[in-house]
Amino acid sequence: MAATDAMPFPIKNRAFRVVFPILDADGDLVTGATTPDSEISKDQGTFTDCTNEMTEIATASGVYYLDLTATEMNADCVTIIAKTATAGAKTTVLTMYPVDLKEPTAAPTYGAGGSGVEEVLAWLLALNRNKLTQTSSTTTLRNDADAGNVSTSAISDDGTTLTRGEWA
Repeated sequence: MAATDAMPFPIKNRAFRVVFPILDADGDLVTGATTPDSEISKDQGTFTDCTNEMTEIATASGVYYLDLTATEMNADCVTIIAKTATAGAKTTVLTMYPVDLKEPTAAPTYGAGGSGVEEVLAWLLALNRNKLTQTSSTTTLRNDADAGNVSTSAISDDGTTLTRGEWA
């Protein structure tokens, strides 16, 4: 994973780089951590060794990164324990809830019981990526495979103003 692959938030089934400090009991940064040991638990399962180990950023920064594979990010809850043999260093625990961006089957809803962040992000992705068709009265959002409709929106034009209705 390269820095150019970095994402601002974890996505399910996609490699992710997490950045974190290693601290001592006083809250000071621990530099040059020795014998790093990074372990992962997926969905509260048993901790196992991560594919990669944490790496310190620059020289003596006390800030480390860990590259997690797409397989390691295939969970609803990912918990990392980052340990070191360095005297005085405390174990760092990180918990992430990867977003699962599934293709939408309808427009998101609002209010109590409405769509969550994952559905809204997936909708925005589909709206900006997928095929849109337009007739004189309807805009249609097609699914990723262009094999079916996701949602439609009524269009009206009175000669002065074009109006698009809510997605249904």
